[in-house]
Amino acid sequence: ERFGERTLDVISTQSAKLREIPGIGKKRAEAISEAVRTRRADAENLSFLASLGVGPSLSRRLLEKYKERTVTVLREDPYLAAEEVRGVGFRTADGIGRAAGIGVDDPRRAAGAVLHLVGKGADDGHVYLPLDVLRGKATQLEVPEPLVGPAVEA
Repeated sequence: ERFGERTLDVISTQSAKLREIPGIGKKRAEAISEAVRTRRADAENLSFLASLGVGPSLSRRLLEKYKERTVTVLREDPYLAAEEVRGVGFRTADGIGRAAGIGVDDPRRAAGAVLHLVGKGADDGHVYLPLDVLRGKATQLEVPEPLVGPAVEA
């Protein structure tokens, strides 16, 4: 009641004002403030992830990995998730990237596809993939052929 409709804003940005309430000291005010900031960030991240079509289970794993940086990481390079988050492969990362506006001809997408293909090759026991084989497999993932070479070199 003390802060009215601004309560959550006051709690998250002005923890000192919480100390005006009897029984709330500095440590408790800071803990409450931090909890509200964390919950707000989680809600914003979940909303963003839902807008990209990401389900609850994957959202949880992404939030565990990237925490408050989730939105930033996925906007900058969702293909990192394919390398860093259990259960996320190129196709899932690509779905997120495409929903976030990353085009088929984006170099980040090409790099993500190349990493995926090299990793898949290693899983299959290969220690080397000829560039022409890599190009062929990348075009199957709709990566424009001219982007494959630069992605390999990156």
